[in-house]
Amino acid sequence: MDVLLALIVLVLALAGLIIVLVKLFRRFRPRSSATEPDPLAPLPNLEDLSVSGDTVRVTFAVPMVGDDPILSELLSYYALEAVRRARRNLPLEGLKGVEVFASHRDRTRKVCRVDFDEPGHLPENVPVPDIAKLSEVMDDPLDDVFGAPKTSKAPAQHSEDETLAPLGSFLRIPAKAGAALRLQGIDPDDMTAGELVRGILALRGYTVSAGPDAHTHHARKGSATVFFREVTHSRGEYPELSELEMNRFVMDMVRSRMARGMLVTEKYGPFSVYKLERRNPRIRFVTRERLQKAIDALALG
Repeated sequence: MDVLLALIVLVLALAGLIIVLVKLFRRFRPRSSATEPDPLAPLPNLEDLSVSGDTVRVTFAVPMVGDDPILSELLSYYALEAVRRARRNLPLEGLKGVEVFASHRDRTRKVCRVDFDEPGHLPENVPVPDIAKLSEVMDDPLDDVFGAPKTSKAPAQHSEDETLAPLGSFLRIPAKAGAALRLQGIDPDDMTAGELVRGILALRGYTVSAGPDAHTHHARKGSATVFFREVTHSRGEYPELSELEMNRFVMDMVRSRMARGMLVTEKYGPFSVYKLERRNPRIRFVTRERLQKAIDALALG
């Protein structure tokens, strides 16, 4: 009887130990790479990868206008990486190089060609482009945007029928930032304010996910969380942000329980944006006259 009781106690003790070890393993085990942000993100959208003769043809869905050596370097790097990932199912024997194409709005153009040193052998130790490593930067790129708000004179009044010029016609976008936007499928010549800022946030390592509606997103980087909203402008609409749009954003941001909130718009901002920002330092309004400052703070020069 004593032996049986001792065995039962031993079995229970072992079971308890196993449960504790399983809990510790689940708590401290490394995260799967599938759930971790890709340090080279954002990746260009791969549209096609196929073989033609002795060449691998790689096509990305990327808007490309004219010759862009920065974007060409990026696409050649990602093309080689795409082939490297596909080589388990893509025999490279006899292949001599990779041709890279950019496709946008039913138009496809050849970007460059990368020849192999030897047939069937991908180049090794290809240097990672600087832009692709921006997401590893530890400094929060929003710190400058969320600095102390500075009051300036109120924006000029605008007529109700005023048409706003495209952003690309007056914003100064550094060449590297422009190439990085195109890499994500964003055309700097034809983009919204929301696409611009979302693209730069993704470039700087933020994970941008969909929010409760089409114009609201959540951005995260480490412990930093941002409630992000775009207010669009329709042709013929009054080109200034309304008090209703501003107040709705503030209330929704507070309800979201995210650390900071950013409203981005192509519209001009009224003087009252400064009052709201001073009242709540966790929010910023990136209006038309502030977009250039946001680019300078977030982008790579």
